Amino acid sequence: MKTRDTLKNIEETLLVWSKKKINNKQSFDDSFKIDDNIPIWWFHSFRFNAGCFPLPFFEITKRFNAILDKRDYSFFHRLMMKLASFSLRIFLSVIIFTYYIRLIKKKDVKKKSKKTKKKRVMLLAHTDQIKLDEKRKIIDIFRIGELFRRLEKDNKIELIPVIGTRITNPFEKPLSSGYYHWIDKYISKETFYRSLKEAKKYSGKWKRLDKKIKERLFAYKKESLLKFVNEELDLLFSKQILFIYLLYYYTIKDIIKKEQLDLVLVVSGLQERCAVAAAHSSGIPSLFLVHAYNLTGINFEFFPSSKIAVWGPNDKKRLIKYSEWKPENIFVTGSFINERICNYIKKKEKKKGKKKILILSSPLVQFKVLPKEKFEKYLFYLFSNLKEFPDSEIIIKTHPLEKDISLHKKIIKKIGIKNIRFRFGSLSNKNADILYNSILESDLVISFGSTALIEAMILNRPCILLKFESGENLFENMFDGISSIFIVKHGDKLNELIKKMLFDENFRESINEKRKNETYEYCYKTDGKANDRLIKAINSILKKR
Repeated sequence: MKTRDTLKNIEETLLVWSKKKINNKQSFDDSFKIDDNIPIWWFHSFRFNAGCFPLPFFEITKRFNAILDKRDYSFFHRLMMKLASFSLRIFLSVIIFTYYIRLIKKKDVKKKSKKTKKKRVMLLAHTDQIKLDEKRKIIDIFRIGELFRRLEKDNKIELIPVIGTRITNPFEKPLSSGYYHWIDKYISKETFYRSLKEAKKYSGKWKRLDKKIKERLFAYKKESLLKFVNEELDLLFSKQILFIYLLYYYTIKDIIKKEQLDLVLVVSGLQERCAVAAAHSSGIPSLFLVHAYNLTGINFEFFPSSKIAVWGPNDKKRLIKYSEWKPENIFVTGSFINERICNYIKKKEKKKGKKKILILSSPLVQFKVLPKEKFEKYLFYLFSNLKEFPDSEIIIKTHPLEKDISLHKKIIKKIGIKNIRFRFGSLSNKNADILYNSILESDLVISFGSTALIEAMILNRPCILLKFESGENLFENMFDGISSIFIVKHGDKLNELIKKMLFDENFRESINEKRKNETYEYCYKTDGKANDRLIKAINSILKKR
């Protein structure tokens, strides 16, 4: 318990450091602010505190463990971080140069769109999220395809799909035929030079900030946590990283002005965060659509003009409790992103035969949640327990972003499990079908922390969450209060619980009613009308414009 309280205090220090004073008059956020109202750290805070930067950062668990053990990182570890940061800056410099070459060859978009009686709504997506027909017209968008189709048909709304390329792949150029707007076409020379100038300014300002002031910002008890985050902050305040954020922030502001927008809709990501900030600066609302069950409620700080659509009542309670969101800016809609799950609820139960155990895998190493050696330890624990069930079929369903499963295969081979196979996730709306079919086939679902356990609850399947050692799990408290998801700590007798869940029908039946009640709290109504409620929320926002 003491460790958990300590971790909470450490997290609090890392959450609020930018709000502390650097002098008698200004906080860090006041001093490092663009357009006089957008703190630069706001762009970084969510990913930094969630520990999900897909960059050369320290694993968040390594950061916390180093702080808890009161030991500095090794020289080798810091050297590797510096080399990785240097390589990333070089890579981003090449990308910036690519943008510049592309920029001098094209004409700026200067003409404003004609204002109509319809409300103009921007929907931001990426090239790898859209599906096009032979005429290059969008027919589907990952996660929000149904919402896209509904908005397109709404006679009161003029939908403006804005498509961006991934920053790490600037050469991926969509072929536009007027059906959607490519974000890079709006990048003007003026915006490019302004972003570059301000990136240099704030990067230099960070470097010149006295080390003693930085240490004070990260004061924790009688020490400072600066030494545990210094390399990461130097990278985040490098001119290359700042330039990318500023470029998209100012470009989306230009889009809002030129397209005369009334509302911005976003799901998640870097450009989406820029869009939310740009909407606030431009005096229009934005609606953030959460793509999964809300983890804790923290790290979701936005602006007074921002709105958010969440899955269930519990999400709303957490946001109000742990952040400054006002109740009227939070819309509870149900799981509009995976609304097709309602069709699966009506499907028949699994037929009798071999017992099937579904493992929902996550890119924990890839996203710096766990170091490789730790995850290997937990996989060994899981598969060692699963070996006790040779007559069952074990399916590992990978996350759509999970690129490397070599560690899984290594442990499976080492332990000698034969009754196991992989089912790969897809970065498209097909992933929902893969997931739901996998859940329906299974008798038990096990995960290290996937929010898909909530969807397993909807489909009435017993669930187990494997809990890491204290402080090592990004999702450590996300299922607190859900008694129908059984939490197993590392080292506990997992095989005994699996046996009970697979073969004890009375036990399975005893948790069914409890699961239904908790499903409402976390997913609201699974009635196929989540998108109706979302459209209603959008219209209520537009009416106030």
